[in-house]
Amino acid sequence: MRLRKLDENGDMVFGHGSADFHFNTPLGVAQSIETRLKLIKGEWFLDITQGTDWGGQILGRTTSAQYDGEIQRVILETNGVLDIESYASNLQDRQLSVTVTVNTIYDAQAITLALTLGTQIIVSVV
Repeated sequence: MRLRKLDENGDMVFGHGSADFHFNTPLGVAQSIETRLKLIKGEWFLDITQGTDWGGQILGRTTSAQYDGEIQRVILETNGVLDIESYASNLQDRQLSVTVTVNTIYDAQAITLALTLGTQIIVSVV
């Protein structure tokens, strides 16, 4: 897998040759998960089936049984992800925190997701 790196603002990185790419690394898979979670289902005009169904499956839901399935689906359908090793979520004061460890085709990669419902999605890699 060859994937162009994104900076802290989500912009593509240029000007450093091959250092601007993730080559067969768990960090590339983590970036793909982040990108897929941030893509709202129906937003990409070339394939409206891609993305996370925030409006239908996550926002406004109050139990983990209602939103965990959609988040896990997006993670598992990401290229390079083999399976989810561990998953935990906590919804408190309109903020959803998810900690997930995924096994990639390269290595196990711990990814911590901090999702603020309704305003922004922040994904950080631990």
